[in-house]
Amino acid sequence: MGDIHDDKKYISGTIDLSSAVWQRAAGSAELAGPHLEIAFVQDGYVAMRSSEHPVDDQTLIFTPSEWEAFVLGAKDGEFDVM
Repeated sequence: MGDIHDDKKYISGTIDLSSAVWQRAAGSAELAGPHLEIAFVQDGYVAMRSSEHPVDDQTLIFTPSEWEAFVLGAKDGEFDVM
């Protein structure tokens, strides 16, 4: 298998996350520990980070089609733990 290539690296530095409105899953405030947070940012991109380390260089950026595939997979149970 070849090396993994981040074909969105070029966009990571151009999206301004300073005004991003970060969201957590409903009900997560009652849970201890770090949480995943997402923000819908410019041009339909979605940013994801850990609340434990909320620094820009550790934020993942998803294209609109990647995010749609993720949401559809989650709704379909693709990520359910057996």
